[in-house]
Amino acid sequence: MRTALLTLLVLIAAAGAVLSQNKDFSGKWVVDAEKTAAAAPKPELRYPTTEIQIAMDESMMRIVSKGPAGTRQTTYRLDGATPTSNLSVSGRSGAPGDLILSTAKWDGALLVVTTKLHNGDGVQKYSLDGPNLKIEYKSPDAPARIAIYKKAS
Repeated sequence: MRTALLTLLVLIAAAGAVLSQNKDFSGKWVVDAEKTAAAAPKPELRYPTTEIQIAMDESMMRIVSKGPAGTRQTTYRLDGATPTSNLSVSGRSGAPGDLILSTAKWDGALLVVTTKLHNGDGVQKYSLDGPNLKIEYKSPDAPARIAIYKKAS
């Protein structure tokens, strides 16, 4: 009986470790142009960010992303309850440090970030696809976009 209980506890701990690994996007990521092109054959359907640095824990995700529009820094609370994130943009017009209304919450291993835009909701979905980070984005006035990232060495 004691051995069975110990075995069960070890299995539960291992399952929890696997689950938490699927929810950790931390690290430096660079776009995988080949996989992104395969997932989104038309260039206008590709998410434009070329490099992402993510730091996260159980309650927050901080992102620094680089792309054609410049560098963008965003912080999301992961509890789904606090509807604000801090957005700082450089390299384009706009006020750095603007507060935007976003809600980030987990749907299994998928992190869904919904942002209030002037014309409706924008939705970003973050997930791990094997060793790759996949980001899907949909806004009301544009086709859905996708990008596949690989860990930078």
